[in-house]
Parts: sequence; structure tokens; C-alpha cells
Amino acid sequence: MSLKIDDYLNNISRAAIAGHLNPDGDCVGSCCGLYSYIKDNYPDIKVDLYLEEFKTVFQYLKGTESAKRNYSGETFDRVFLLDVSSVDRIGVSEDLLRAGKHTVCIDHHISNSGFADVNIIEPDASSASEVLYTLLDPERVSRDTAEAIYTGIVHDSGVFQYSSTGKRTMQIAGELMEKGIPFTDIVQNSFFVRTFIEARILGCVLYKMRSLYGGKCVYAYITQEDLDTCGADKTGLDGISAQMKLTYGAEIAVFIYPSDAGTCKVSMRSSTTADVSRIAQMFRGGGHVHAAGCTLPVLPENAEEIIMPAVEEELRRNGFLS
Repeated sequence: MSLKIDDYLNNISRAAIAGHLNPDGDCVGSCCGLYSYIKDNYPDIKVDLYLEEFKTVFQYLKGTESAKRNYSGETFDRVFLLDVSSVDRIGVSEDLLRAGKHTVCIDHHISNSGFADVNIIEPDASSASEVLYTLLDPERVSRDTAEAIYTGIVHDSGVFQYSSTGKRTMQIAGELMEKGIPFTDIVQNSFFVRTFIEARILGCVLYKMRSLYGGKCVYAYITQEDLDTCGADKTGLDGISAQMKLTYGAEIAVFIYPSDAGTCKVSMRSSTTADVSRIAQMFRGGGHVHAAGCTLPVLPENAEEIIMPAVEEELRRNGFLS
């Protein structure tokens, strides 16, 4: 690909970077990676990083200490949107899309229809962080930038175990490791380690998990009361559906948790051919074949009757049910 981020950074004075709602490792990693790249190579550009609250395990990344939670109406020469699949998924404020004289979206979600002025979308990539790296000048990638991008790739590839991991993914990971990043610590401390509270809520979910359709689906939901009992909030729920998917024989894992008043979030993972993005899109959500989500206008305890018929149909479509 001949297109490079540097093409969009010449002769500008202000830029903004934003990720998606409830930022995960790939979102934080790609946003901080681009932020660091601009700070290192374009000191005359004033760049603002916008991220909603994220897990504390990512605070080692350069830029997280400067991340803004609120948008106050500034305008920018460029607005970069990382790992954002649609306008309503922009974190902090949708107004950021209109705040840029020119907007660039870098993403890997198959459901992204292209809403920015320039859209660089690679559905087969492991992560938005992987796509971002292909747009950077590798000779100008610092250790800080490499650390952030490696973090994003590790999280969205499930430490290189998901089917989206390809030859290019591993080649990029190798190049990032050559920058001297503490790759073992990144994997251990940001992906596997959980806080005490996160471990408690995971235990609650696994205790409540049910096996459906002859074990082909595992399903669990938690309520606000469960979160309050465990002393948890929604920032510590990342990775739970992936943990559920490890159940022997399960093709689809469905995890439901409370969102805003009267609504709930659905997080889904699949193992082989089942396409959970197809399920999510039925409810105005999106994602990837093996990882997707949506929002339902009901409380978590009432979500099963809405989402499970679609899950059952997907299992039948792929021959897992007769």
C-alpha cells in the first residue's frame, strides 16, 4: 500500500486522534501508537488524544496520561479515528467526526461501511494496530510507538491465536520486538493479569454460565447488582466472552452485561465457522466473524429471548444443529 500516514501530516498544525466507545487493547494501542508517532516525528503539530476510560493496565503506554475524556469544540486539520467501525461508535463525542477539515479512519471491522473522508479498512487484519503499522515509516517508529502497537496486536489477536493472525501479523510483531520493547511483560501484564475485582466478576460470570443447544453455546448474563456485589464496573469486563469460549465443545459464547439505563451489551465469540458478526448486525451491532457485539434495549435478564433465536439460527446455518 503506497498510502502513508505521513502524507496526512505534512503542513498541518492541529490533529486529533480518537478511538471507540469502551476502548479495548487494540483501540488504546492503536490510538497511543499514532499519538506517539506524531509526537516523535512532528513536534510542531499540536495533537490531542481522545479516549474514554480504559483499563488501568494500559497506563504504561505513552499518551495515556494525556488522554482527554471530554471534547470542548476545537477544530482540527486532521482527525484520525482508530478501530472505530461506525459513527455511533466514536468515543468521547461523535462531534469529533465533524471537527476535522479532513478525517481518516483506520480500522479492521468487516462491518465498517466507510464514513470518513479517507477509509483504510482491512477486515482480514488481526487488528487496527496492525493496519496502522503498515501506514507508518518503520524507520521512524520509536520504542514507545512500537510498544503501543504491539499491545494492540496482542490484544485483538488473542496473543496470536485467533484466525485473523497471519504471516504479516507475525512479521510486524517481530519488527516491533526488534525495537527493544518488553514483549513478555506486555503479554503477561496487560493481557493475562487481572485485578482482584476483575477476577471476582469473571468468577461470577463463569458460575452463572449455562450450556445450551447440546453444549454448542454457552450463555451468561450479569446484572448491575452482580457488578455492585463484586465492586466492579464495566471497564473490567473485557475478555470475559473469550474466556467463556474456551469451554469444551462450545461454538458460540454469549455474554450479556448492563449498559445505560434499560439497555444491555452483548459480547459474542465463536470458535470455527459460526459468524457472530452476522448475529450482531441483526441488532445494529458489528464486529468480526469470531468476535462481535451489539446493544439490546432490555435489561440483561431479559436478553435471552431476543438474542438466542439468532444464535440458534447461526448454529443451524453452520451445521451444528439438525
